This record gives sequence, C-alpha cells and structure tokens, in this order.
Amino acid sequence: KNDQKNPESINSDFINSLYIDRSNNLWIGTYTGGLNKYSFNIEKFRLIRNSDDPISLSNNLVTAVYQEKNDILWVGTRQGLNIIDRNKKKREVVIYGNQEDIAEPQNLIRSIIEDNNNRIWIGTHNGLHCIDKNNRKFILKYNLELQKQLQNNTIRALLVDKNTLWIGSNNGLFKCDLLSNKFKKYSNVPSDSFSLSDNYIWSFHKDKFGNLWIGTRNGLNLFEEKKERFKRFYYIENNKIKLSDNLITSIVSDDKGTIWFGTFVSGLHVLEPNFISNSNIPDYTNSKVKHFSLFPNERMSVSCLMIDDNQNLWLGTDEDIIVINKDRNTFRAYNLKDR
Repeated sequence: KNDQKNPESINSDFINSLYIDRSNNLWIGTYTGGLNKYSFNIEKFRLIRNSDDPISLSNNLVTAVYQEKNDILWVGTRQGLNIIDRNKKKREVVIYGNQEDIAEPQNLIRSIIEDNNNRIWIGTHNGLHCIDKNNRKFILKYNLELQKQLQNNTIRALLVDKNTLWIGSNNGLFKCDLLSNKFKKYSNVPSDSFSLSDNYIWSFHKDKFGNLWIGTRNGLNLFEEKKERFKRFYYIENNKIKLSDNLITSIVSDDKGTIWFGTFVSGLHVLEPNFISNSNIPDYTNSKVKHFSLFPNERMSVSCLMIDDNQNLWLGTDEDIIVINKDRNTFRAYNLKDR
C-alpha cells in the first residue's frame, strides 16, 4: 500500500499489472506511479519512472511488463514501449511511427508476448504490432489480412501456445498459426449458446491441464478445442446473470485446478472443478461461479492476478496489492510493515 512517509513502500495504490521475473522479483505497473520492483530477498520497493535517469520510463502509466531470457525488460506504457537493459543501465523507447505519434492510440500498450521465432507481439489501443527482437524494428507486413482485421481494435490480451498466437480484441477472438500465417476468428453468435459469450476480450489463461480460458466483457469462457466451441460461465445471483460481475479482467489457476478471476467492479470470483473417478483431469461441466467473499469491499476492481511459487494469490486492485493465503483462508493488504 502507498505510504507517502515510507520511501520503500509502493508509490501508487492503483495497480495495472503484476509480473514475477526469473529472479523472483515482483514488477508492479501502476496508473500514475511508474514501475515498482519488489525484491523478496531484501523486502524493499524500488521505483522506475519518468525522469532524467538513463533507465527511466517514457510515461508513468505502466500497463504491461515482459522479461526476455537475457533479463531485458519490455515495459508497456501510455506512450510507447520501453526496453530496459538493467545490466548496462540503458533504456530504449520504441514507438510506432514518428516521435510526434508517441501519444497516439497505437502507442498505448495493452499487452506484450514473445513467440518462438524471436518476435515480440504488442497489443495496443489501435491494433497489433510485431517487433523483431534482435534489431528492435517493427515488422510492418507480418500478416496483411490479419492486420486489416485488427486495425482500430484494442488488443488487451495475447497468448502464445507453441506456434499459435491467440489475440483478444474488442471485436472477437483470433487464433493465428504463426508458421502458416493462417488465422481464424471466433465471435459471439446470439443464436448459438456454444459461441463466444462476448466479442470484447479482456484476458487469457492457459492452465496446467491445457485448458484455454477467455475472459470477456460478459462472462468467462472455456474453449473446447476438439469441438471448436465454448462453454460459458457467469456469476448468477437470484437465478439471474449479474452483468456487473461478469467483466473478467484477469484469470489464473492454482495447482488444484481452481480457476480464479478478477472482475471490473466486484472483486474476486472462483470456479472450482470436479474430478472424475480415477482421473486427475478436472471437469468443469457442473461447476458454478462463486464470489470470493473474503473482502469487506465488495465493489473492489481487480485489474490483475498472479500466483507465486508458494501458491499465494496476488491481486492488483484500484486500492491496494492484496495477497491471499488460500490454505489459511486469510488475506491482507500488501504493506512492508506486515512482513
């Protein structure tokens, strides 16, 4: 929690993104406070933000963080992509277009992912961009037909699964084969209950059992790959779908197959599987979405989720970072004084 009297506390309470790197550092992207790094070993926050420092940021609104294998950080902001080499203490800002375009929608970064061919995919407020990781140059014509489909779309979610790139836009779900460049679009069809529940995609998650989960503006979806269809899950109250609880901002799963997902206005929800006899494969056929009512603030906005190596659940919200010990059924606002 932000403590203005404590320089080693997080410097902003509104959390946009959470990311744990390979060195077990927690990176926290905030709405106005730049990027915070929390080291578990020394239990201190370190701030990276817009300043004259050689590894500062181009903008203090941080939306996404990704780490390469060589420890270089790719940080998405409101004004372009920041590539930070912490070993060389050097930062490079990559923008789409010219310097005068830095505030344009195509430079508001929403998501970052790397494929198996040394390419970085960038979801923005205006389409999908692709960067050659080696020379830091945009690949302008990576897939002309797909680029046309995604133009003027907000790309909030990206996921790479082997040679498949999943793209979540505000105009449907796209599955792109990165080897053949062929792609398929999935959309909501009002008359088809097995279609996507909504065309505005907010989040992806692939669990350890290989299930692909899609968070939309209206409900959680499980992609049934063999049948090429979707199973929908909604939060239902008094036998009615409660729309305010069904904008799914983020999704994670724990080692027991339980699906945890955050909503835009109503906190944390959970979907617990059943297990078929003599099988370790979870089954969600009869699972019901439940509100995780540990919180006193039922109207909390959960923007991002993460599960650490100890199976603690981390939530980034519009007020705090919250850590939940699921085994003990306890939680607390993340504050250095508590550690």
